[in-house]
Amino acid sequence: MRSREFVNTLREKNSIIRGRLLDFEAALDQTTGSSYHQCRHAISDLRDLCWVLGNETRYQFWQEETALYPAVEYQLPRLRWLVGELRQEHDVFRRALEDFRYELDYFNLSGQLRNVLRLGGDLTSILRRCIDRADDELHPIVLKELTGENLSELSFVSS
Repeated sequence: MRSREFVNTLREKNSIIRGRLLDFEAALDQTTGSSYHQCRHAISDLRDLCWVLGNETRYQFWQEETALYPAVEYQLPRLRWLVGELRQEHDVFRRALEDFRYELDYFNLSGQLRNVLRLGGDLTSILRRCIDRADDELHPIVLKELTGENLSELSFVSS
C-alpha cells in the first residue's frame, strides 16, 4: 500500500472513531438522567462503546505504531519528537480506557457513578486530542513529504 493511501485510510478511520466519541459522550450525558433505569441503560451503552472503541483504537494504534511511525522516524527524523508524543498519548488512552472500564464495573457492583463522568470526559478528551494531533500535525506532513511506496518496506528499519 502506498503511503498516501495508508495515511488516508488512517484518517478515514479516525473520522469513524470521532463519530463513536460523539455516541460515547451522548451515553455519558444520559448517566445523569432522572432515573436509575436510564442510568443503567446508559452504562450498558458505555460498556458496549468501550468495547468498540477499544477494538478500533487497538487496530488503529497498531497500524500507526508498526508501520507509520517507523517510516516517519526513518524518513522524517525531525518528527521523532511528535511520534514519541503520539506513542505516549496512545499509552495514556489505553490506561484511561482501563480505568473507565473499572468504574463501569464498580457501578455494576454498587449502583454508584462515583468517577464515571470525570473519567469518561477524560477518556474522550485524550482520544480526541490524539486523533486531532495525528490528523492536524502528523498526517499533512506525511502526505506531503513521505516518499516510500510501501510502508511495510520502510518499517524494517525499526525492527
